[in-house]
Amino acid sequence: MYTLVQHTGLNNAVELAYVTPAVADKIAERGGLTFTTYDEASDAEVQHNYPDPAYQGLYPRCTGTFGGMKVDGQRIYIPRLP
Repeated sequence: MYTLVQHTGLNNAVELAYVTPAVADKIAERGGLTFTTYDEASDAEVQHNYPDPAYQGLYPRCTGTFGGMKVDGQRIYIPRLP
């Protein structure tokens, strides 16, 4: 399983991370996102890094926040509610 976490080198960006099913359950309880496949997580990574299709810039513009729970030292991503 996979989740999105705070990017290690860029502000306002996420990257995907592999997690066990038990950790994925804890992430979901805290409002984070979990994915069963790499492809789903990769698509979500792009979608959350570049939420505005009209944006043509290079740097990501993630709109969510980062929670207190960490995966491999990186805080989990909590998407902004619509």
